[in-house]
Amino acid sequence: MQGSIETEAKWQADAREHERLRAALRRAGASLLGTVRESNQLFDTVDEALRLGGRVLRVRGLDDGRSILTSKGPATYHEGIKTREETELAFTDRDAMIGILNGIGFRVTLEYAKTRESWDCHGASVALDALEFGRFVEIEGAEDQIRSTADLLALDMASVIRQGYPSMMRAYQAGERAD
Repeated sequence: MQGSIETEAKWQADAREHERLRAALRRAGASLLGTVRESNQLFDTVDEALRLGGRVLRVRGLDDGRSILTSKGPATYHEGIKTREETELAFTDRDAMIGILNGIGFRVTLEYAKTRESWDCHGASVALDALEFGRFVEIEGAEDQIRSTADLLALDMASVIRQGYPSMMRAYQAGERAD
């Protein structure tokens, strides 16, 4: 089990922006770590106490067979950068974990798929994400790493989006724009 503080910033993009960012990452000497397809299931109580409290409980399945249980605390924002407590646990029996969560009163409230292309850029994690409702770039690391990597990639901190993928997926399902 790994508990930590997640610090990140996210921008909306499109296919051309992803191509521009790939070229910028290569020029900067970043390392492509790989691409993975994810299946995400968010769990909550019937009264949605976790979501209403700004918390997330997620089971993520990866196309390489790994599964990860993630608990996220409420987010805070500082000049476009989101910070929140995050604890992750890797596990092998996805069906058993879902059964346990159901057995203690949690149910699936949202599902979404994501393809993530991951890069290491001088210690910052850069993700080029593609989801049903759009494309995004996410930088994770210390605040100074996020800002310097955003500068390096010509991403404007004033254009950071605050919405997470779950709220964007809910808006998409409701027929609203994701931004």
